[in-house]
Amino acid sequence: MSEEKNFVVCRCQYCNKGIEFDADQLEPTGSAGGLTTGQTIPCPHCGMETLLFVPKVSEKVVEKIPEKTAKRVKQIAYSGGMEDTLESVGGIFLFLGIAGGILAIIAAIVAFNDNETGAGVNLLCIGFASIFVSAVNRILFIAGAEAIRLLKKLSGLKFSGNITQPTTSNIYKCSACGTSVSEFSEQCYSCGAKFKK
Repeated sequence: MSEEKNFVVCRCQYCNKGIEFDADQLEPTGSAGGLTTGQTIPCPHCGMETLLFVPKVSEKVVEKIPEKTAKRVKQIAYSGGMEDTLESVGGIFLFLGIAGGILAIIAAIVAFNDNETGAGVNLLCIGFASIFVSAVNRILFIAGAEAIRLLKKLSGLKFSGNITQPTTSNIYKCSACGTSVSEFSEQCYSCGAKFKK
């Protein structure tokens, strides 16, 4: 059974070619006999005396990417107040109104096919009115829920849901007459004043 040899390559200081030897065969410095680190030996390539050393295996430095860390932020969510109940009831009314309206419109189509024009017109009106009324009811329930939220906020009480905010947009007016104008218009439509760029 052959022993595995720990071959290393030492570079010559003159020709830079490799001098290969078994690093396990090195004797401690100052020992008589075999090879020792720090002694000079003739290079087998150029013949010049070169210093023998065991090269260190360079380890690749892998830059460690720091782990991304975060904190758990506690937030309190409120639910179950009268404002939530009102919005839920409004949603139920909307669903029932739309379902009833669709059924009434289908019944109107059947009545028209059976040549019952009077009944068909009535059912059609009922269907569209049901959808319209349920949509209006939904808006009123949402408005009621919003009013409760605002009152609770003014009183310093906790409330569920969000208070709606208006959307913002830019409008442009003529400084001379106050007429609304386009952002890209070069002069006023009403008074004819030219806008500065």
